[in-house]
Amino acid sequence: MSKGMELPQLNLYLSIPKIGFMRQIAWKTIALFLVIIHSAYGAELTYQTTRIIAPKGEVLAEIADTKMKQTKGLGDRKDLPQGQGMLFVYTVPHYHPVWMKGMNFAIDVLWLNADKRVTYIVPNFSPKTYHKKGATSRYSPKPDTLYVVELPAGDATRLGISVGTKLSFEL
Repeated sequence: MSKGMELPQLNLYLSIPKIGFMRQIAWKTIALFLVIIHSAYGAELTYQTTRIIAPKGEVLAEIADTKMKQTKGLGDRKDLPQGQGMLFVYTVPHYHPVWMKGMNFAIDVLWLNADKRVTYIVPNFSPKTYHKKGATSRYSPKPDTLYVVELPAGDATRLGISVGTKLSFEL
């Protein structure tokens, strides 16, 4: 009878370390996942720049050429000085939406085709407009977009940019 009682105690004893081991694996996996997420989204992104030449001037633009940079965009910045901007570079022409998540200022948004010709402009796109439309609203007016340029509100007009304008820049 003592052998019968020892066996359940032995099985119970052996199953406790297995549960503890599995919990350790689970917690280590969660911790690793959080470290990866933090390093991907919490770290400062570094951008290369290019000069975008327009009819009446030029802009120094940061190049958003990765999914992470494109998702962050200009979000969480205090402002965008006149003469600066962001150039979103995609690999295939498609609908490339723009949203205002985390934005603190209005911008002009330009969609360009593969020839670097402006196909659509949303001037003075404001975070207030975005919040009125809802947190999931996105603008992607043309299917043939290969580049998107974001400028301070009013810079498209100041630089002489309109639909049909061909811009020049090197990547």
